[in-house]
Amino acid sequence: MTDIFAKCFTRSRADDIKDMGIYPYFHALESKQDTQVIMEGKRRIMLGSNNYLGLTTNEKVINAGVSAYKSLGSGCSAHGS
Repeated sequence: MTDIFAKCFTRSRADDIKDMGIYPYFHALESKQDTQVIMEGKRRIMLGSNNYLGLTTNEKVINAGVSAYKSLGSGCSAHGS
């Protein structure tokens, strides 16, 4: 029988690259997502975002999200009515 989770515990090339500090993906942002962000303590132009409409910093969108969260809560499952 094959352990379907075995590859989850095996080192990969990505692990080796992360250890070298040169993994190019998923750097943590130290600011809000916008056209310019703070990453690794430096201001950077954000070219890898899906925020092409600028909605992540739009006050109406933010307030609508907060309102929905307050009235509906959060979760990762669907709710049928």
